[in-house]
Amino acid sequence: MKNLNFKFLYEQLQNNSIGYSRIFSEYYEGTIIILNLEKKHGYIWDEKTKLYKIISITYMYDIISELLMKIMAMMITSIKENDVIDDETKLKKVKELTATKNNFGKNEVLKNIYECFLKHYLDESMILKFDAEDNSIPLVGGKIINLHTGKIVDRTQKNYFIY
Repeated sequence: MKNLNFKFLYEQLQNNSIGYSRIFSEYYEGTIIILNLEKKHGYIWDEKTKLYKIISITYMYDIISELLMKIMAMMITSIKENDVIDDETKLKKVKELTATKNNFGKNEVLKNIYECFLKHYLDESMILKFDAEDNSIPLVGGKIINLHTGKIVDRTQKNYFIY
């Protein structure tokens, strides 16, 4: 994970669900694509299989919650280790961050974050890109073959295969 920008994080924490979704978008290093709001699922890049796999809204909640809790834990640790802040201020900040961290496990909070998060990851045009690469077919082992050239190369996120 990239280094935490505490100024950004504290500013976003004041914005509740919108801020939490901005934090997620800033620090999530994977690829998530939402194609359709009504279907309540999306796709995530699986580095192991080199394919996009379908994920449910519940799984997205887990991804969001896990990352935000990890960031909050890192912030809490940083505050505890800070030698410049007095103990009373440390305790107050740790309590505030712990309360925020505990909210990330609540479904209502995750639902609100998810609704904000959708705006960033929704791309209905992606349906036309999945499994649509000209003259290419995915192979076992994370490869694709170009049927015109016979060339076999590694699959990447840019190939947009889901099978």
